[in-house]
Order: sequence, then structure tokens, then C-alpha cells
Amino acid sequence: AIYVKMQARALGKSQRKKFANMYGARAAVGILQRNIRAWFRLRNDWWIKMYQALQPRLTGGMAEELLKETKIKLANTEKHYEKITKDRSDLQAKYNDVLAAKAKIEELLFNERDIMLNGEERVNSLLKEKAELDAQLSEIEERVEDVSDQNRQMEAKKMKAEQECDEMRKEIEAISLLLSLR
Repeated sequence: AIYVKMQARALGKSQRKKFANMYGARAAVGILQRNIRAWFRLRNDWWIKMYQALQPRLTGGMAEELLKETKIKLANTEKHYEKITKDRSDLQAKYNDVLAAKAKIEELLFNERDIMLNGEERVNSLLKEKAELDAQLSEIEERVEDVSDQNRQMEAKKMKAEQECDEMRKEIEAISLLLSLR
């Protein structure tokens, strides 16, 4: 029984040692995998590419030459940026002018539409007024014809009455002459 306990303890100790080694190996593999994944993610980034391109040049006296080239490129880039900024501001100003002109044209078009609509309404109202005035004119002309017919009839009656009056005067004169002779 003592011998079995010693064997069990020795076997347990060796198994724990193996487990600790396996656990450490597993952690190391995890770290390696994580680093490899990070490298694959970063290897296409612009700054890693730039670093890899610059790393061999940075050693030795090429650093100053590279710095001068970089300053020249930076100055050229700044000039290009200023030119682009100026062109953009000019284009923005032109765009704003075009928008203002467009707004004016739209306003004029809207006003012209209003004028046209008002003109059409005015024409329609004038046509209605003309129709009403034509109806009134025809009615007045009918009245004038009726009045002129009545006037002619009255003239005819007046003439007839004057003739009768003249005849009666002549008869009265003839009767007064006969009476004065008797």
C-alpha cells in the first residue's frame, strides 16, 4: 500500500508537469497565432509599407538625402494642395453664382406664370363682360327699334290727328261762315 501511494504520487506529479508543459505550449501557440494574425492585418497598411520601404534607406547617410527628398515632396504637395484649394474655392464661387442665377430665373419664370394666369383670367373676365355688354346692346337696340316703331306710330297718329284737326277747323270755319251768312 505504501508502494502504491508512492507510485500514485510520482505519476500525479509527472502528469501535472506534463499538463503544465502542455498548458504553456498551448499559451505560446495562442500568442504566436495572435501575432501572425496581427501581422497579416497590418502588412497591407500604408504606414507598414512605408516603414518597410524606408527601413533600408534609413541606415547610413541616406537619411539626410531622404529627408531632403521628403521635404521637397512635402513642399510640392503643399503647393498642389493650395492650388486645389484655390481652384475649389473658385469653383464654389462659380457654383454659388450659378445657383443664384438659377434662383432668379426660377423666380422670373414663376412671376411670368402668375402674369400669364392673371392675363388669362383677365381675358376670360373681359370676354364675359363683352358677352354681357353685347347682350345689353342687343336689348337696347331692340328697345330702340320698339321706341322708333312707337315713335313712327305716334307720328302717324299725330299726322292723322292734325289732318282731322285741319278738317275740323275747315268744317268749323265753313259752319261759322254759314252761320254768319244767315
